[in-house]
Amino acid sequence: EAERIAELERVEAERLEAERIAELERVEAERLEAERIAELERVEAERLEAERVAELERVEAERVAELERVEAERIAEFERVEAERIAERIEAERIAERIEAERIEAERIAERIAELERVEAERIEAERIAELERVEAERIEAERIEAERVADAERKTEAEKAAPPLPGLVPGANLDAEIAAYELRVAAASAASAPIAPPPAGAASAAAPQMPIAAMRQREVRSAGIPAAPEAVPASITPISGIATCPLCGLSLSASARFCRRCGTQQHQSA
Repeated sequence: EAERIAELERVEAERLEAERIAELERVEAERLEAERIAELERVEAERLEAERVAELERVEAERVAELERVEAERIAEFERVEAERIAERIEAERIAERIEAERIEAERIAERIAELERVEAERIEAERIAELERVEAERIEAERIEAERVADAERKTEAEKAAPPLPGLVPGANLDAEIAAYELRVAAASAASAPIAPPPAGAASAAAPQMPIAAMRQREVRSAGIPAAPEAVPASITPISGIATCPLCGLSLSASARFCRRCGTQQHQSA
């Protein structure tokens, strides 16, 4: 019985040892499995972490690239706007320079026009002064000629007073000749003191269509108060015996008559 009990105890001990060993092996196997699983989990975690890091790096790279692209576009836009602003400023400066040049050109043209107008005004003034001087010289010359003519008329009058009456002037024979003789006698008395009288208005208006241009100009000069210079005596007119003939209408006049009593034409006076 003791041996049986000892055998049972031994068997029981062996069983317990076997169970303990099995338990130890199981525990060791579980530990190893747990370590393997942990290692796998660690590896997986590292892989996931690497993938996450790679994804983050990719996303960051994309973000950086997008930021760089946006920054490049912003810089390009800024450069374009700056270039346009510089171009506009250059264009504005060019327009301002052109406007300034046009203003300077307009001022130069205005100054040149003013200078030309001043020169033209000076020329016109010089011509006017020269014309006035010429008219004054003509007036002085006409006055000198008139004075000489009056002196000649006075000398002729004195000579006629001392001379016998004109032959051939029979009273009642020729009215024009009698009038001419009468004018010849009274010319000396009125020539020195009386001013030059213009022709009658009626006679002048009646004879105006028949007057030549020279006579019209002489009448305009007389109306302006400027004595007209006497013209040369035509070769066809030859005064004889103190009697002259009007070159326009042919009326017989005295040699000292200033104007024709029929047409109002100024008579040529010989020296």
